Amino acid sequence: MSTCVHRPTELNFESWFGNGSPSANPTFGAPIELSLNNHGIRSLAKNANNNYLIVAGSYAATGTFELYSWNGQAASAPVLLSADLTNLKPEGIVDVPADISGAFEVDLISDLGANIMYADGVENKDVAQANHRKFLTSTIGIAVGGLRSASDLEIAENNNSKDINYLNTTSNKLTIGYAGSDNVVYEYFIYSITGSLIKVISAAGNMNIVELDLSDLAPGLYLIQSPALQKAVKIIKQ
Repeated sequence: MSTCVHRPTELNFESWFGNGSPSANPTFGAPIELSLNNHGIRSLAKNANNNYLIVAGSYAATGTFELYSWNGQAASAPVLLSADLTNLKPEGIVDVPADISGAFEVDLISDLGANIMYADGVENKDVAQANHRKFLTSTIGIAVGGLRSASDLEIAENNNSKDINYLNTTSNKLTIGYAGSDNVVYEYFIYSITGSLIKVISAAGNMNIVELDLSDLAPGLYLIQSPALQKAVKIIKQ
């Protein structure tokens, strides 16, 4: 399942830490499970309005990175942002802008630990003189609304020519084929046509067929992404 557990929040940091000489025990809240498309949290930061940015990265050395916004509420899913992180390995957020509801820019710090910086075969993290080790700070622009647009999602057309039509208004179920393993639970991310994450469905299929409950979706056009699908799928609920 593409989830990541956010560590419990420290609820009394100011009173516990005091002037730098803790004298009591910290108090922690319950852990929060977030859906981050099979990525782990590399950095998490918030602004004064308690709006969060999350840098999420793959566990693999050659894996991908993604940037999410989140309102900090346990019941709310993070929203994937339209951010070009090509060739970057971000591990830190310099600062979260005061307003991340529209277009904004954010500075991210990339880890260059495995890079060869001086053509000497020595990885950056192993350079003997510490002040010769390097990192990269990049200013990343986020599109208006901060949401991945529909044009950024690769659409798979049913039968190479037609959309998948949602027709079964009685049962409100959508049956779809997938490329994953049978009886394994996968997460299916449902986006509006503007790229806003609507809901996440966890479901296991059989014989490469899975049934998704879309009863709470209004009629309209939606996109579905999942680790079980080779491409995003466009559906029309009627």
